[in-house]
Amino acid sequence: MERFLSFRKKIQEENIDKLQTPTKPQPADYEEKKEPKSSKRECSPAIKSIIKNQEECLCEEIFNEMCLKCGKVRNSTFFIDSQDTHKTFKLLSDEIQYTERLALVKEKELKDSLLKERKLTLILDLDNTILHSTTGAAKDHDPKFFGRVFPGKNIFQLPVKPEEGIVTQTKIRPFLKEFIQMVSPLFKIYIYTMGNRSYANLVAKVLNKEIPHFKIDPRWVISRDDGHQHTDGGTYKTLRQLSPTDHSFFLILDDRADVWPGAADNLLRIAPYVYFPTHEADFMLKSLPRYYRLYIKEDVDPFLLYYGRLLKEMHCKYFEVYDKEGKSDNLDIRNIRASVTKDLFKGIHCAYLSFFPTQTAEQMPHSYEWTSSSERGMINTHEYQSGATNVVVTNSWDLDDSVFDQAKTDQCPIVPAFWLHMSILLNTVLPLDIYNLGEHFKLSEPEQDKSSDKQEQEAAAKARADRLRTIMKDRYLKIIEDLLTPILKSDFDIDYQEHLEAARKVDKEYQLFKRKMDQKRARQQALDDEASASEATVKRRKTSEHDTAEIKGVDSSTSKDSGAK
Repeated sequence: MERFLSFRKKIQEENIDKLQTPTKPQPADYEEKKEPKSSKRECSPAIKSIIKNQEECLCEEIFNEMCLKCGKVRNSTFFIDSQDTHKTFKLLSDEIQYTERLALVKEKELKDSLLKERKLTLILDLDNTILHSTTGAAKDHDPKFFGRVFPGKNIFQLPVKPEEGIVTQTKIRPFLKEFIQMVSPLFKIYIYTMGNRSYANLVAKVLNKEIPHFKIDPRWVISRDDGHQHTDGGTYKTLRQLSPTDHSFFLILDDRADVWPGAADNLLRIAPYVYFPTHEADFMLKSLPRYYRLYIKEDVDPFLLYYGRLLKEMHCKYFEVYDKEGKSDNLDIRNIRASVTKDLFKGIHCAYLSFFPTQTAEQMPHSYEWTSSSERGMINTHEYQSGATNVVVTNSWDLDDSVFDQAKTDQCPIVPAFWLHMSILLNTVLPLDIYNLGEHFKLSEPEQDKSSDKQEQEAAAKARADRLRTIMKDRYLKIIEDLLTPILKSDFDIDYQEHLEAARKVDKEYQLFKRKMDQKRARQQALDDEASASEATVKRRKTSEHDTAEIKGVDSSTSKDSGAK
């Protein structure tokens, strides 16, 4: 930008000098010599230099469709006509459009500067990754209000369209502040969202305000207004807006893998976070396993802290190798990411039973659970093999009796899909003994099982499922406590139980505040309805009186006419 302004200033000064050159006094007998029409007027050295630059310039740096070196207009038509010669990349770090050759130079400069600061690059998604948002009419606050809606509660109002009374309420994911404090010294953080620019900037403003010693520059925010990669009618995210070819120093934290088709090796997929009971959130939950609802309902979410630890571990391993080799030419964070996860389930032979009720045996190997666990070293099958299988994963509480008896004889744990998903998402093998629910598959009484009454059988099955969910919830909360307690204590000197009690206290106060506001709105709505009804009644009465008066007027005029006759 500075180069563009200096170039424009140079042109302006040259033009001003030509306009303001004083005219020398001439003698009385002076006659002006007219130059032949064929002779050419000499340009100043500055103009000659500009013309020479325009003739020789490769136009490798473009800002606002103008070359920063020669000043020529270079719009999209020029680049399309030039084909591969002027293939360009708009790097959001400085908003200048570069040719491929110069973009690679800038890419190398970016990597070198980061490594000098001992940093890598982290891309953070917004919605369902570090927060959950819902948009609608303003209810409890003025539409122009921006900030926290209740003291101590991480819910913020963003005035996206205050003139229309439309606001966005955003709930920050638990432990986001601690997560940012863990990773910001180690990574340059970018925000990449499918939302629009104004929404992304408002979220960045909240983060800058709420998280100490942390600032997101607007240039480090990528939104749908900046353009995405479009393929086969779909819209996808791409790292090429930040680095054209070298993605060896990028990591991504996102709840969706399908929007990163070209960056799967850079992606750390986190469990989606939803808070508000919206239609979209309900649709998302229905497409996910039931255990996702547990931490949403309790608002006890370990994922950001756990991924903060994982990112720190990857960063440490990267720079251990970098310090040892003294260069980064063959160093790739994607290889480190793969090494952290590839042997997670090594030695585990898993049978998927009653796991994919709508899929055939041929379709199972293509599922997310099967492929993700296989990538991490698990050997999967859809049949129980006595002596070989050491884990049974199921989505059903009604396994075949022969499978149950054989698993019990082999001392093979039977665990729910919850165990597998959480182990993948947390990148750790959760204890099988804690999640072993094999002893709970025979909770109903024998006479109830043999009962011919269909309603009794359904009631027994429902009672068993409810009890198993309660057991699972208690065990889940215990696992979360065991995961979070050491991280919070060692990194932030926070006691988990005290933190949890304080959060629940604030939530109770917030729920009370919401009920009061709902009651206030209901009373106001009743008054408004009553006023509207009264107004309508008055209007109807006036209309009726008017109609009556007109009828009387017509009758009197008719009687007068009759009398005159």
